Amino acid sequence: MTTGAAILDFDGTATEVITLAETITDGRVVGGNAEFDNSTDKWPLATATIRVQDTFGAAPTTGKTIDLYMIRGDIDGTSIDSSGDAAYAAVNNTAALTDTNGMEYCGSFVSDGNDEDFKRQMTISLVGVRKARFYIKNSLGTTLVYSTNAITVKIEGFTYAPTA
Repeated sequence: MTTGAAILDFDGTATEVITLAETITDGRVVGGNAEFDNSTDKWPLATATIRVQDTFGAAPTTGKTIDLYMIRGDIDGTSIDSSGDAAYAAVNNTAALTDTNGMEYCGSFVSDGNDEDFKRQMTISLVGVRKARFYIKNSLGTTLVYSTNAITVKIEGFTYAPTA
C-alpha cells in the first residue's frame, strides 16, 4: 500500500443504540434505547449494523426494507432537534408509532426475501452529529418476531486516515 493512501480507521467499539426484546409490527417505528455520543470523537461516518436473529411472521418480500432514522441531540450545545412529532426517547412497539415526522432518514436495510437470521450493515453520515438516538421503521410487510434474541442496531464511528 502506498504511504499516505487513505484507509479506514474504525472506533473499535460499537454502541448498541437499539435493543428490543419484543415483536415489532409491520409499519411501526421503534428504538431510541441508547444515545450515541459523538461529541468527543466526532466521527464523520459510521457503520450501522442490524440483527434480527429470530424469525419473521412470514418471509419478507425481496426488496422491502427496515428503515433507519435518527433524531439529533445537542444541536446547539444543549437542545435536541425537535422539528417533528417524535420525542428524543425510547419508543417500543406498544406505542404504535408509525410516523417518522421529525426524524432524519439515514438509510435502509434491504431484505433478500429470506426469513432467517437477518444481518445487514450500511454506512451512514455523522457529519455534524454530536449526539443522536436511532430508530427503525419496519417496512418489510411482515412482523419482526422476538422469541429469545433481542433485535439490535449497533453504530460504530469511523473515518479515513493516511497510512504510515
